[in-house]
Amino acid sequence: MADIIVKNRVQIDLEQGYLDHIVELANLPSGTILLLFHDHGIGDRNGGTIPKSLIKYNTSMAVFNLYPTDPWDCWVMLSKEVCDRKEQYPAFFTYLFGHEFGHAHICLTDVRSHIHSCLIDMFIRDASEGKITANYVSPHEMLFDQFGIYIAERIFSRSKLNNELEKLLNEPNRRDYNRLAMMISLPGTNILNNLKNKLVSISKPYKDKFIELCKQHIVDMKGNSIASEIDDLESLFN
Repeated sequence: MADIIVKNRVQIDLEQGYLDHIVELANLPSGTILLLFHDHGIGDRNGGTIPKSLIKYNTSMAVFNLYPTDPWDCWVMLSKEVCDRKEQYPAFFTYLFGHEFGHAHICLTDVRSHIHSCLIDMFIRDASEGKITANYVSPHEMLFDQFGIYIAERIFSRSKLNNELEKLLNEPNRRDYNRLAMMISLPGTNILNNLKNKLVSISKPYKDKFIELCKQHIVDMKGNSIASEIDDLESLFN
């Protein structure tokens, strides 16, 4: 069971037992997670997760300098915009929470798959020549959506979550409209152990171009690329 260090900068109301219930359902492996309810936005993202071993590739994000002395293995954060809507959409907030804990689970157990998923986010559009354009249909994002759904529907209910999703779909100009619409029929799951094979399945058809783009990024970033963590990029597809 993971240890959780909570940094509640936005002073979000965490009902008694709520966080413990999420942690129990997530069944996180051993390690220390620094959980930040942020009092600022984080770009166009609802949340973010990163293992400590890869923090050097995110030095531009000042948020990672907030707690330099805290011991942690994985950082999970939720944005102020998300936290501010917890009371209105508690099941959706819990899904987002669970989604990030899905990322954390992989970060703590299989960092190579986490790196592969990051590289897919970065390069699959160009590697596939536009055949794959939306990150949310990538296997890791879909799997972590399912993991978040699994947690939300057990703390609340599936009907409660879907009711909130339908309300969110009625809001104008939602950039995540297609993702939310897909989620209404997406089944929840707590099974995360087949991610590696799913990552290979989506990226292997474009392997040569994918590897080329990874290598070029290493050159462009003068070695400061997450792709440089993989000594043999070909091995990602084995």
